[in-house]
Parts: sequence; C-alpha cells; structure tokens
Amino acid sequence: MAGDDAAGDQDHVGRVPAGAFPGLGAGEAWLRRFMRGAAEGAAPASVVAGAIVAAATDPGTPVHTSVGDGAETAVDMAGKVSFDDWLPQFVQHAQTLAGLAPAPPTA
Repeated sequence: MAGDDAAGDQDHVGRVPAGAFPGLGAGEAWLRRFMRGAAEGAAPASVVAGAIVAAATDPGTPVHTSVGDGAETAVDMAGKVSFDDWLPQFVQHAQTLAGLAPAPPTA
C-alpha cells in the first residue's frame, strides 16, 4: 500500500488475538509465541502484496513464485524430504522459536 514500508509492515505481524484457537489450552500461548517468532523472519507484507499484484497482472509470472529470503530453500526442501523426515526438523525449529511445546490437552 502507498506509504507502507518494511518497518510499518512488521507492526501487525504475529499478533494473534487471545482465544483464536479454542481447545488448545496452554498450547494456545505456545502457538502464539511460535507464530510471532516465525513472522519475524517473514517478508514484509508490502513485498508479499507486490508479488501477488505482479503475479495477477503479469501473464509471464510463473505459477509458483517465492517471496522473501529463504523461501526458495524452504520450497526446495519440501520437495526433497518426506513428511516423516521433515516433521522432527520442523518441531526442533518451532521449539527454538517458542520453547518446548506443552503436552496436548486430554479429552
């Protein structure tokens, strides 16, 4: 948007309203910490919006367009690693951002 800059984009990144994930109990706070941590490395909203507009208005844009540092690597890895191999790596990374995940709520 006009006047947006990278710093301004980050003002709202990672803000998740309390109660947004009912049923998670203590897991909601952990998920909120993870989302804030993950958002810190994300491309600014104005950069993502610009890529979307370019993709929608330029017929030469590839179907899949990576935006932001690390996006190409993440997409490339997803195509080479099975879910079972990826999941422990993701959990380890998530816990570096948000701490140990709490035990899931019992029924």
